[in-house]
Amino acid sequence: MNDSRCRQHTAAYACLLVATLGLTPSCGSGAAPSSESTQRAAQGKVGVEGAPTRTHIGATGPARAEDDDNAASATSPAQPGATPFLCMRDPAAFDLSQLTVIDPSPAGFGQAWIHAKYEADVPGFVVVYTGTMTGPNVHATVGTVYQPRHDTWEFMTALPRSEEGYAAPRDPADPFFVKSIHSNKKFITAFGQLRKREGFIISEITVEGHLDGACRRLKNVVVTMVLPKDNLTQVFGGRVLGEVMGPMTTDTDNDGVPDAWTVTAVGASLSPLNFAL
Repeated sequence: MNDSRCRQHTAAYACLLVATLGLTPSCGSGAAPSSESTQRAAQGKVGVEGAPTRTHIGATGPARAEDDDNAASATSPAQPGATPFLCMRDPAAFDLSQLTVIDPSPAGFGQAWIHAKYEADVPGFVVVYTGTMTGPNVHATVGTVYQPRHDTWEFMTALPRSEEGYAAPRDPADPFFVKSIHSNKKFITAFGQLRKREGFIISEITVEGHLDGACRRLKNVVVTMVLPKDNLTQVFGGRVLGEVMGPMTTDTDNDGVPDAWTVTAVGASLSPLNFAL
């Protein structure tokens, strides 16, 4: 989403959005970190367990399985029919760009995702859960982030994010399962480096998974995204999506004509970002 790409793809929704919002050509936020922050940001990493990654960004660090088990037993009063308290981490944020795209997602999008994922130094977009310490409902919001200070992430104010959603009512038999559906507002992802981003537009996203007893893991994650036709000229992962995605398969306005693509991404376990609201 740099300036040259915006000029080449003036029809792209994201570039028009960035121009409208008065962002820099990098499509980053108005409060980009300094070069010193950029150097420090490369010191840590967040990722999916078992998946290759390059740099850890703003993570609390991977926890061992036995640590998770101990934390769950020590800090988890969320038993069936008990207190609305879930865990001691609030907010709890996880980098969805570290997931893996699976079939039947368009193959071209999967290839673009892999390229963008392993070339990026910052989270492409995250889900943030709040209300985990207070309940009874857990709120979920999805959006892009920037790093205003060392090892801490915040939502970009210059790019739109999903409206705050509610996770499905907690099942007393499975209190750590969270599922949220966001379909009321388009937003854009932002993969890349701190000052140079590119992404794609999402018109609907469903995020589901299991938090552990300390909110130190989001496990068995499944994310389903609807990408509208606004992405036809969008550049992502070094590719113009309209040229690699294939025919649209999803009808979002019930007129019998497909006008979007559906993409699914999954992961066994995500570790948390340090996040501030």
